Amino acid sequence: MSTTQGEAPSATARGLIMVAVPAVLLEVATMFPYLAAIGTLSRSNLPWLSQAAVLALYCLLMVAPAVLVTVVRLVAKDGVHRPLRRIDIWFRENARKNTAWLIALAGFLLLSNTTAYGSVMALLSSR
Repeated sequence: MSTTQGEAPSATARGLIMVAVPAVLLEVATMFPYLAAIGTLSRSNLPWLSQAAVLALYCLLMVAPAVLVTVVRLVAKDGVHRPLRRIDIWFRENARKNTAWLIALAGFLLLSNTTAYGSVMALLSSR
């Protein structure tokens, strides 16, 4: 990153990609429940105004945890700073191990939905 005096550092292409790729993956993953809710609403017999109200309530419900955590953090700055700092340190120290476990869990969940897994489990249960 290059900087000149008094300016913020400029972003590199690598840094932008390292932020953009996880953001896109998270956006795609969190988009599916929203699309499912819209699909369910579109198949319902509710009037248009009621569908809009239910969708607005759904959106509020989805952002409520983030808003609640933000309010708690702003109100109880000193009370939550130390525990949040300890959690942050723990996450940083265990990031590789946690990521490996998450990838292994995702792999297992993907594998458990395959026909090969079903065949192996059927073979094992027949013994």
